[in-house]
Amino acid sequence: MYGVAREIQDSTGIFTSSRSKNPKSVLAKPIRCLDTAMAAGSFAHYFLSQNPRAAIDGLSLPVENGGHAMLLQDADQILGLRPGWQGKGTVNITWTDVTLHPLFFPQGKNYPEEFPDKLAFDNNQPLPPHLQSPPSKPSDRVYNIVISDGALLRIHKHAQLRHWEATRLQVCQLILGLSFVKPGGSMLILLHHLDSWNTATTVYNFSRFATIRLYKPELAYGIRSSFYLIATKVQPELDVCQAWIEELKRAWYTMTFEGEEGLGGLVEAGEGIDVDKMLDGWGGEYIMLGEDVWRRQRDAMKQKGWVK
Repeated sequence: MYGVAREIQDSTGIFTSSRSKNPKSVLAKPIRCLDTAMAAGSFAHYFLSQNPRAAIDGLSLPVENGGHAMLLQDADQILGLRPGWQGKGTVNITWTDVTLHPLFFPQGKNYPEEFPDKLAFDNNQPLPPHLQSPPSKPSDRVYNIVISDGALLRIHKHAQLRHWEATRLQVCQLILGLSFVKPGGSMLILLHHLDSWNTATTVYNFSRFATIRLYKPELAYGIRSSFYLIATKVQPELDVCQAWIEELKRAWYTMTFEGEEGLGGLVEAGEGIDVDKMLDGWGGEYIMLGEDVWRRQRDAMKQKGWVK
């Protein structure tokens, strides 16, 4: 994954997109990153190697719940970073299930009175104080870049296993990133199945308030459906973005608390988006954005012996 990060950087420059034009200036503010799925730490490791004065805050599923162990403690020896780089305020990690937090409640909603899985929330480690509610002013946001590449882990121990957990995890990471990224900041987001409606609506929504491109690393991801959305110059304060955040929160609430048994129900993506209008006005751009992703997957698959 460290090699994947390096390949992404070589092609897109995302990890240094917020760096000052004069990084040696004493007036240049340190870059701060939020990694919504930090462990085992390879992307954080690479980010710090490219931004020596940066700080990074991470969230990650506890190991006892099936999460990855953290390997970042060896980065100082591998990279030769400055002594004490792991000092207070430089690298911080909160071990928590990122899908279970009050931050995601839509306006006017709270825990249902008889929610059968309430212990999962009560026993979950809370988010750091500054992540428990979005800043009231865009200028108070602290993150220059947000990394959201968490994926559903096979060994994740769920109190209640829902077959839409992967979508629910993605929704939570999007809410976190859009709620705390600085205006003009950058986001790196792992997506899957470019041909799916859910993915298309996600890319479309980002296109309305950010500069975007899609990139599939050849290393590790070649034959898979996975790729990355690179969003720069993100404008989270725009009404269209704020409206989408509320839509995502409603989706999270439905996937968590509603349904026949009160343990969540599946949500159709793209609330309020007219399929025909979107495809007529933006479908051609989506094809152009995705051409390189599809080409790389096709070429990678041609190299496999099981493809005839």
